[in-house]
Amino acid sequence: MNIRFFGDSWFWTWYYKNSFKSKTIKKWAATTGFDHHDALPTLSVILNELGHNVISYNKPGDNFYDTVDKVCSLVFHKDIKYNVVFFSNLFRYKEQLRSFNVHNYDKFMKKWNEDIIILLERLQKWAELYNQEIILVGGQCTLSNEIFNQLVNKKGIHLLSECLTNQILQEYYPNNDACKILDGRKFGIFKLPEFYPWITDKWDQRLVDHIYEDSKLWNEIIVAYNVYCPDSQHPTVTGQIFFLDLLLQKIEILEGEKN
Repeated sequence: MNIRFFGDSWFWTWYYKNSFKSKTIKKWAATTGFDHHDALPTLSVILNELGHNVISYNKPGDNFYDTVDKVCSLVFHKDIKYNVVFFSNLFRYKEQLRSFNVHNYDKFMKKWNEDIIILLERLQKWAELYNQEIILVGGQCTLSNEIFNQLVNKKGIHLLSECLTNQILQEYYPNNDACKILDGRKFGIFKLPEFYPWITDKWDQRLVDHIYEDSKLWNEIIVAYNVYCPDSQHPTVTGQIFFLDLLLQKIEILEGEKN
């Protein structure tokens, strides 16, 4: 099976190369990672071993606008059916924030939610046009069921996980102290904000509080307990395996529905 991946740096497993000791593994890591970065294509390695072929359009730092543009730029391919899309923030860099009103929380959130719906509708129309299946995964940013369910037509588009980290902790680490402390709470959309340096006293305080509370919960659970993410921002090799377990289960269900 050919599987395409889109999104940001969550396609790779990060920050392992400096720990390797054997020349063989060091050489392998140096030739398989993303450019010169300390990143390993764990998903490709495992899926290839299982007999699948992986095509990645991922790029570290891509926001969701970038990701959707990449998906919708592609045309029909008879040998590809499944497209996995990691959901990330709508803005990752300062210049991308300019279209958002940081001085008014209600206007900020209104544009945030409306833009996501527009982008999801583009993905859905593309999937239906080319008879594709899109599987969305909340990665660097959380994609809530509440937003996803506002799609009128969901043919060809599926939400695998609102937040992959939440789901992996709950389903695979239920007895871990971090999961117990999390106690059913969900990581929010600003769990991994990259815009702290840009915040000023002119920002709406409700927006600042929202950012702070979301990132505080992430830090209290993921950073403090060093669970699941090697750099507190990306899945470990184990986390990637659990993700593939969820992903392939979803594909099996979709394949079963066709038969």
